[in-house]
Amino acid sequence: MSPIIIKKTFDAYDAVDGEVWLKREKTDDKTLDMTLQFYRAIGFASYFSKSPQIVVYFVCKAVQLSIKKGVCKYTAIAILQFAGVVITDSNAIAC
Repeated sequence: MSPIIIKKTFDAYDAVDGEVWLKREKTDDKTLDMTLQFYRAIGFASYFSKSPQIVVYFVCKAVQLSIKKGVCKYTAIAILQFAGVVITDSNAIAC
């Protein structure tokens, strides 16, 4: 499952113009903030409980949601977590 969801996340990013996406105004959507904060927390908890598939799922979903809904204060953390997932996932090279 990991390589598939990682690839979907890369595809979602490729579908938008990265320069334009990152330069957009920060969104004030409180639901997005809360959801990304939840994804971050559950990702950390899954990491410490040795559930790598769950970590990958929630990190990728957080990045996909940020791409779809906009940049908020938790987007940077989601992208950093995603980079960590891609680096540590041995199958991610195929993406």
